[in-house]
Amino acid sequence: MTQKLPPRFAKAKTLLVFVAGQRVQTSKLFPGRRARVKVKGLACGVYPFIVAVKGTRIPPVLRIWVLTGGKGLARTGFPFPVPPPGLS
Repeated sequence: MTQKLPPRFAKAKTLLVFVAGQRVQTSKLFPGRRARVKVKGLACGVYPFIVAVKGTRIPPVLRIWVLTGGKGLARTGFPFPVPPPGLS
């Protein structure tokens, strides 16, 4: 799956992806600020995905995703009424 990241990630080269608090991969940034997220091996359920830029102070981004059967991945609403700054 590929997901679009906020504009602050435009110059990033190497990304760290965490799922449910566990580092699952290191990825490169694709054109259009897209990051590839590997979901193979994850059971169906709701997961917090955090994407950070390796070696910089760019704030990470938090997304809440629902992983469904058949490789489906759907973004849910943010768990708070208004996302905290930097967690768009």
